[in-house]
Amino acid sequence: MERVITITASHRPTYTAKVIESLKNCSNISNYKLIAFLEPISEAVINIFKNINFCELDLNINEKRLGHTLNAHRSLSKAFEQADYVIRIEDDTLLCDDFLKFHEFCSEEFKDDKDKVFSVCAGHYHEPDKMHTVEDLNKITFRSGFSNQGWATWSDRWFEDDGCHETWENSETVLPGHYIINYKYGGWDNLIQDTHRKDRNEVIPTISRVKNIGSLDGVHYISPEEHKERIEVASWAGDFNTTKINEYSVNDI
Repeated sequence: MERVITITASHRPTYTAKVIESLKNCSNISNYKLIAFLEPISEAVINIFKNINFCELDLNINEKRLGHTLNAHRSLSKAFEQADYVIRIEDDTLLCDDFLKFHEFCSEEFKDDKDKVFSVCAGHYHEPDKMHTVEDLNKITFRSGFSNQGWATWSDRWFEDDGCHETWENSETVLPGHYIINYKYGGWDNLIQDTHRKDRNEVIPTISRVKNIGSLDGVHYISPEEHKERIEVASWAGDFNTTKINEYSVNDI
């Protein structure tokens, strides 16, 4: 099976360019296929993807705007046709250079723990205001929840009966000049958090490997001030030299 990353993008080229540059700098990226599903509303965003030359690219440009929710499910569905373990990234999240190495380790370490582990997330808001030291950099722990910042799961979790592949959030209504949310579950991430993961954990690094920079023009708008207070983490792996990691240290579940 292939190594696959999937991403959706829409209309924020400034953020998207920074994310793609961070992906380019990830260790082992040349071994991956990037499956991209783009909304047909920004030539600048589309051109960013057309210029990718650091990994295999499967570029999908929607015939019409689908909205974030449906676009996310289509991208994940196509990715799970090709890979047993799929990594999803967003168009406004910077990735640390060991982002893929972290996922490679976790994808093997926890693949047989289906009853205990639902997903792996390289970025999170767990203890977002805590300042960490370099000694925490290689530590991996567990959290009872689901985070959607650079996350991944396995096909046996995705294809569970009445799981993510079957039951997803209601898509947005997209009309000229209108983008209407019709959520039943509070968003697909809340559906996974509250229903699909059941009582299973997610695996996270003690120090986040992802940093959300998307304070403007998102589907769910919050002010830049609120974004800085609620979303930005106090310290993340971009603040540290990840070459100091020899191997990851895992706490017991």
